[in-house]
Amino acid sequence: MVLKMIFQDIAKMSFLIFLCFMILGVEAGSKELIDLHREEKSNIELGLKRIIEKIPYLKYLGVCAVWLTPIYPSPGVDMGYDITDYREIDEIMGTMEDFEELKNKLHENGIKIILDIVPNHTSDKHEWFIKSVQKEEPYTDYYVWVDAKYVNGTRQVPNNWYGSIWKHYVGVNEIRQHYYLHQFFTQQPDLNFWNPLVCKDIKLDKGVDGFRMDAVPYIYERQDFLDSPILKDGTLEKIDYTQGLDEYGKTRFMAIETYLKFKYSKKFYGNETNPGAHFPLNSCFFAPKHLSAKEYIDRLTELFSNLPTGAWLSWIIGNYDSQRATSKFGLELIDGLHMIQLLLPTGTPVVYMGDELGMTNTYLRDDQRHYEALVPNRERGRTPFQ
Repeated sequence: MVLKMIFQDIAKMSFLIFLCFMILGVEAGSKELIDLHREEKSNIELGLKRIIEKIPYLKYLGVCAVWLTPIYPSPGVDMGYDITDYREIDEIMGTMEDFEELKNKLHENGIKIILDIVPNHTSDKHEWFIKSVQKEEPYTDYYVWVDAKYVNGTRQVPNNWYGSIWKHYVGVNEIRQHYYLHQFFTQQPDLNFWNPLVCKDIKLDKGVDGFRMDAVPYIYERQDFLDSPILKDGTLEKIDYTQGLDEYGKTRFMAIETYLKFKYSKKFYGNETNPGAHFPLNSCFFAPKHLSAKEYIDRLTELFSNLPTGAWLSWIIGNYDSQRATSKFGLELIDGLHMIQLLLPTGTPVVYMGDELGMTNTYLRDDQRHYEALVPNRERGRTPFQ
């Protein structure tokens, strides 16, 4: 049933039609899932070594680029997206030597390597945040710290931005008594990209071929911290602030994560003056539920009618932030959807590792599903390569 033969048969054509063809994901899964399967850990070779073993398989499929989800040190609050060091490898994934071996062997086989980078926030265990709490220079303003607002003598959050995304912090000896911004978990404080030192400290080196930028719409906030407008239905208007990201050294590939409507996300392509991403990872087929054929046609029509001249799209059916595509669409439809994904024009197909094999959600006990309320079924799809 699976698509291995289909992928092999059209591999040569994919090089001509698509710029590159990616499989997303770290083979070993993330730290949180490994902890959940600790009883099996001794029987599984984990991390970057597993990906090295799979290089012949990737070459067999015709893959020409591999995108790895975060492999940096992390406490695992958000499955690797709470980073404590951008320049090291999490010991559960391997060593820097393993990474160099992986990069070199991928390149020897004509496969490029793309890394996830999370510029919007770090872990609250990151050295930068610990020093920022202490107001240790130059880290005092590395994060978004704002004074409280007082109404009738009562301390309140600085503004109405979703209410719960501000955390009041009382540092050691009350050195730092401010609110810090966290647009995700409280353990993920937002970096202050208006501080030029932060931009310089996010290094884009190590000889990789490109980056997938996480949570880009959240990077820049308005500096006056005014309240968000309240709409007629009583909800807050969501406003996203960002600006063009400069290239570092030689031209490298850059894709960005955004779930905005395409009329907004297309701005991330940039322009001649401020070039942006090569493409945003669009969510045309990536929906919480299975839509009707007409709804998919409407989505495709919107994409093509709003595509800037010379811009390139991406085609995604599943990723690590959702349940498995096969579990969502069913065994009868998944092959057909992959064929559509591979044959659509003007775009790069991005495949979550294992989806080409028809991998389905795994079973997790209730006490293993830590993020079920936040993103239903997300952890059930974050399983190691089968």
